[in-house]
Amino acid sequence: MSASIQPEARQRAMIARVQAAVKKHQPMPAMYRELVESINAPDVSFKQLSDIVRYDPGMTMNILKVVNSAAFSGAARIDSLQQAFVRLGMQRLFKIIMAQGVSVELAGRLKGYDVEPKMLLKHSIGVALAAEGLAQKLSYPHDLLFTAGLLHDMGKVVLDPFVQEMRPELDARLAGSDTEYDQIERDVIGVDHAQAGAWLMEQWSFPEELVSCVADHHHPGAAGTYKDAALMVHLADTLIYSAGIGDGIDGFRYRVAEGVAGSLGLRARDIEYLASTTLERLNEWDALI
Repeated sequence: MSASIQPEARQRAMIARVQAAVKKHQPMPAMYRELVESINAPDVSFKQLSDIVRYDPGMTMNILKVVNSAAFSGAARIDSLQQAFVRLGMQRLFKIIMAQGVSVELAGRLKGYDVEPKMLLKHSIGVALAAEGLAQKLSYPHDLLFTAGLLHDMGKVVLDPFVQEMRPELDARLAGSDTEYDQIERDVIGVDHAQAGAWLMEQWSFPEELVSCVADHHHPGAAGTYKDAALMVHLADTLIYSAGIGDGIDGFRYRVAEGVAGSLGLRARDIEYLASTTLERLNEWDALI
């Protein structure tokens, strides 16, 4: 009897530890939540958005450094946030600010996942750009999809110490079957990185749709009301993995949702065009990576 209960007891203990790690995780500054909420407001102004950011001098300095880099600046130097909003536009600068805000968290090495420094950040920005491209084509709110793509794998940052701890068992299961990686995470740790990321998004008080995209980016059919948004993040994630950006222990161990392109009304040439333009745009973001 004890032998059959022991794995379940271990899983419960692991889940409790993961939840504790989420609660202890560094909080996302309220500024980012305010930006996500404000960017799609019909009457938002350049001044309102710059006022949200300007009280963080470190962030302001980093933003001005990025917007004055070769990839983003024009002939004249940008010396203020309001100039940056006017020059680059609210949506473009919003994306730079969000990417800059999570760059430190996503840029580290994930030893458990076999992901080298900066590769998770590059993968996440790639997924964000691809999801944004899909949203624009399908007339969907692209700022939210960019943010969902950017944050879709934040759960890996939380779960990496547990993956390191359980790596021998994870490796054995990976070698012994063709089971999807996230299912193996659930079997061994009790929770997968998508769920850990969703818990973190809830803790950071992000919108329900964004939480759903993070939770269901490997299984968009489970997203219910937000299925289309989750499908876009799922397809974007698949495209960036296919380009070999950010793959590690879990690379190519996920199934592509059946009929994902057709569900979104996309043709093969749409996907090919999205893939090529996303990789071109990703090169422009090297200043953040």
